[in-house]
Amino acid sequence: MPKTSTQRTEIKHLSAEQLSGELETLRAKVLELRFEHANRSLKNTTTLATTRHAIARILTLQRQATRKQS
Repeated sequence: MPKTSTQRTEIKHLSAEQLSGELETLRAKVLELRFEHANRSLKNTTTLATTRHAIARILTLQRQATRKQS
């Protein structure tokens, strides 16, 4: 999950397959974090927000790539 600017730039250089795999992983992580939050066992609630932001970044990159192709 990207946290620093270097990790954010690294995600831009991933292939479409790698982005899809990372997206799937992050969506599963959000699901786990939501369950932990509901059970009040989540210690750091900001991880939920940062994971959702990472998903949004990946979706944005995928959208930009499809717009470039068309």
